[in-house]
Amino acid sequence: MMEEVMEHEDDRLEAMWVIPMPYPGYARSLRGGRAITRTGEDNADPREDAVPSSRNVARDVPEERHRAPKRHKERKAASSDDMITVGMIADELDISARDARQRLRKLGVEKPGASWEWPRAEADRIKKKIAEFKR
Repeated sequence: MMEEVMEHEDDRLEAMWVIPMPYPGYARSLRGGRAITRTGEDNADPREDAVPSSRNVARDVPEERHRAPKRHKERKAASSDDMITVGMIADELDISARDARQRLRKLGVEKPGASWEWPRAEADRIKKKIAEFKR
């Protein structure tokens, strides 16, 4: 069977056949080359008028233009000294503030205002709720 495939000679119709666009560009980009786009009429041979696509041309970007690594944000201080934030409670419980907020939402605790912070007297109750949910 493989010998037949290897010895096959194209007839006239097979010899005239051209891969339709955009497939030649896909094949070229898979082989590591630049993709091509065709200009002109639909029946034109894509190999004759192939033009490198400007979208796929590698751009020289200076090193200093690459993004800087993300920095970890500092915890925001409570709005006043007598307030405790969910981030402070999470640090004490050795969990992320995000997890602490999720647990509070699942427990049905309402957000106390514009931010997740409570007076010191109430913070112990919130800390116990988060810690119990952890179990």
